[in-house]
Amino acid sequence: MISVFSFSLNFPGGTNASFSDKEEGANNTLGASTLDFSIPSDDSFSPKVSPSTETSKSVSLSKLGILDFNYKVSTTNLSGDLDLCEKLEIKDDQTNTYQKLADYLFSSTQNISKETWNFTVKLTDGNPSLADKVCDFDFKFEAWQTGSTHGADGFSDIETTSNRVTSDQWSASQAVVINEIMWMGSEEGSSDEWIELRNMTDKEIDLSNWNVHGLGHGAGAMAHLEIPHGYSIKANGYFLILRKKWNETAIGLSSNLDSDKGITHKSNVSLHNDGEGLLLANKAGTTVDVAWKDSAWPAGENGSDYRSMQRMPLPGDGTDAKNWFTTNHPAANDTDFWEDEINNYGTPGGQNLLPIVLNEFVANPSGSDVAPMPNGEVIELWNNDDKDWDVAGWIIANKDGDEIIISTSNGDNDDNPSDSGETIVPAGDDLVVYADGQFNPAEFFDNNNNGELYLIARYGSVEIENDHYDYQKPSDFFENKAFQRIPDGVGPFVDPNPRLGKENKLSSDEKDYYQAIVLEECFDKRDFDREEEHPFCKGVFLEYLGLLDDENDDEMPKDVYREILAEIALESQEEDEDEKKEDGDEVFLDAIKGEDTSKGETDQAQEENIKQTDTEQVELPEEDSGEESSIESEENQTDDKDSDLNNENSKEEDSIPEIAEEVAPEEEKLESVEEESANNETPELKDEKAEEAENETSEEPKEEQVELEAIKEEESEEKEELKEEEKKEEENDLGEIVMLIINNILA
Repeated sequence: MISVFSFSLNFPGGTNASFSDKEEGANNTLGASTLDFSIPSDDSFSPKVSPSTETSKSVSLSKLGILDFNYKVSTTNLSGDLDLCEKLEIKDDQTNTYQKLADYLFSSTQNISKETWNFTVKLTDGNPSLADKVCDFDFKFEAWQTGSTHGADGFSDIETTSNRVTSDQWSASQAVVINEIMWMGSEEGSSDEWIELRNMTDKEIDLSNWNVHGLGHGAGAMAHLEIPHGYSIKANGYFLILRKKWNETAIGLSSNLDSDKGITHKSNVSLHNDGEGLLLANKAGTTVDVAWKDSAWPAGENGSDYRSMQRMPLPGDGTDAKNWFTTNHPAANDTDFWEDEINNYGTPGGQNLLPIVLNEFVANPSGSDVAPMPNGEVIELWNNDDKDWDVAGWIIANKDGDEIIISTSNGDNDDNPSDSGETIVPAGDDLVVYADGQFNPAEFFDNNNNGELYLIARYGSVEIENDHYDYQKPSDFFENKAFQRIPDGVGPFVDPNPRLGKENKLSSDEKDYYQAIVLEECFDKRDFDREEEHPFCKGVFLEYLGLLDDENDDEMPKDVYREILAEIALESQEEDEDEKKEDGDEVFLDAIKGEDTSKGETDQAQEENIKQTDTEQVELPEEDSGEESSIESEENQTDDKDSDLNNENSKEEDSIPEIAEEVAPEEEKLESVEEESANNETPELKDEKAEEAENETSEEPKEEQVELEAIKEEESEEKEELKEEEKKEEENDLGEIVMLIINNILA
């Protein structure tokens, strides 16, 4: 036990007094009786730490003096295996945010009555060279009298306690891990199975003659599959082992599988839907990684959608379910990975995507943008998974590199920002994160320029860009407009009013607005164009708008199409009527005001006449008969234009409801075609018909009868061709009218 006392007195000219007590050792209770506390001597964290196992320790403080105090906690005196210490991170249960062990610091700004501290340490690197090592360090608690300044006047006390973290063994080297498993197949068939390997190092690794036990046909771990000679996996890269050929799989591949592409094809790949264990071994037979075991798969989905099973950024123990998750990120359905955006979800050949996404943000809120929470700038995250996710330490960043680190001080998931705060994103729900004026006087969102927003998942030293959105400059919108995904978590970003902490949805008018956009951008009449890259042309959004029965459909239902056409026609008619009314009002006003005032200035009698007209009744002077005729002519021209416009609108109105509601039966259409065909017959054709009629009532030779039948058949074919041409013209006219109306509405 070491005790150090120091006293300082300063006279005259003022009083300066300080009392300090420094104690090191176990259960030390010696100190200045006015301010003192003690810490037990237990120095061990347990259990042993590994890439998949955290370790923890509780520290209790006992107040022995009579004064209240503030204090800060830090780590110091790191020793032992420093390479292990370098890869350790620690958090306390006060902030719940991981920091590097060597840099850990907690400092209170008020009297903390907390008597028990719980610390958790995790290993951020799976390198097997870190196994069976120790890291020693001290916690340093520095206390000072409440109301005084740390390191200045007043009573103070310092306590330290030693600690040790020991690393466990893990069986695989994990230089390469089994990273993703498509055990259920894809929409191309149940045989479209594959696995993905991930290189955890910054060096290229030769995979020649490596084996994946359990991946081939047969039973048991020895049903192995061998990677051919000459294949390798790039540094920090990925390697696919497919059952189907490059042009047969649902994965979007554009060429054959050369050995330098990070892909190989093995026809004997076989994965059991009820689960199995996979073991990756190098050429020498040494186990490199293990993925799952002989029981039901812990993740993945085989239903209306096909969703892969993905490994956590820090792979950990592959036989532990907590290190796997189901692919539930909307970007995992993109053509960046798949031939078509239908119902396949996975990231073959690319980084795994966690199910937490940017869901809503308000860049230009009402009032001050830098106001403290619950006001000011705010971002909402969404969890697409069926289990809770803790995002403590994750980062929300802008294009300038400004970072909001998620913690209990700025996170809220229970609509109560005044409580202690949360970092959990509940299953199928949201977490609201406040900027809380962190960058005051600057703003996190630049309202005057287009911006970029990033969600970065952080696990120790591993950081991955998990979501990203480029947004239009907020000043282009009304204040307090939100950017939000609709539907929650999976849809494209649109810009309705904020609904933080509530379900994202559109009003009826907003739905109509977006329907008009997608009708022009995403559809050819009723056919959904899946090749269109417009952000709104997503099946899930079109299903939300009611334009598809299911996000995987390729065609709009007939009844929906008819209803939309009828609504468009009605809206167009109302707009035309409003325009005509406005035009009529302008003509009437022009007629009253008159267009030539120069005559009134030179003719006093005419001025008096006009004044009298203003007081008694509206009547144009006789001298302006030529002007009146001109006005009447303009009105007649306007009437003619209105008449033409009415005729044109009448044609549109007659065509659209006729097609949209399918009022005329097929028999009436055929009669109409036949009647028009008859009216268009030439004299020669009429003569031929008359002759044919005579031939029918007379007895003709056999040769003439054959000729007559041929003429009838030719005439029938002409009618059918005419009918088809009429039908095509009708459809084309309708399509042109619909697009014209949609463009007018959008304009």
